[in-house]
Amino acid sequence: MTAASQEAVRTFLLAWRPLADLPPGNVARRSVLRFFETDDAAERREILERANPAARLYRIYGELGIRRPTRWGEDFERVLGLTADGLAAEIAAGTQRGALELLRACFEVGSAAAEARQQALRLFLLEVWGLKVGGPSMKYSYYANGVMFAGGGKTHEEMARDFVRLGLGSGHPVAGGQIIRRDELAFAYDLHSSAYASGDQRGNVADAFRRAIRASGAEEGRVRLEYVERLGVK
Repeated sequence: MTAASQEAVRTFLLAWRPLADLPPGNVARRSVLRFFETDDAAERREILERANPAARLYRIYGELGIRRPTRWGEDFERVLGLTADGLAAEIAAGTQRGALELLRACFEVGSAAAEARQQALRLFLLEVWGLKVGGPSMKYSYYANGVMFAGGGKTHEEMARDFVRLGLGSGHPVAGGQIIRRDELAFAYDLHSSAYASGDQRGNVADAFRRAIRASGAEEGRVRLEYVERLGVK
């Protein structure tokens, strides 16, 4: 990567409307600019994954062997091949449109930004796949619109506040409980939260969990989810 190419790309991207419209501290804006400041493959993948939770899930599903072929999964691999030298050459030739659309899609800027519901489910799944097999359980909340959310070791009330603070929605959970990882692809959950109680939500929670897995690019049929009456003390 030459310094001239890097400067040409940075100057262009700072004037590119989808990026220029974002505030200076925006994660996607910072990540796209940083992406073209290094040629290190591992660092570039890390930058992409920090900016887009879907890219992290894509890697995790590959490691677990449950990844489904998807167009956006292919795009993640393609965008990692974009370099400052290559993009600078395309900008000089006026042929950068395809590369810019790829950046827009993979870093989800402008019109490609993920909706709040989708982002909440991705964050929930990252928490779920971060659980240790046989390790402690994790609290989660279920919302009436099929959204699930988790916050590590936080209480259900704290998670509800985080949900609103992060701009993921303004509603209140209708159910909650704990989830535990029993095997690499096997989980168990309950609905024993004392904070929320809205009828029998067992089927709704299971359906939302499986839909989220499929929508994020994995084979949901490979993942087992079992309901138990009570996993632990709330």
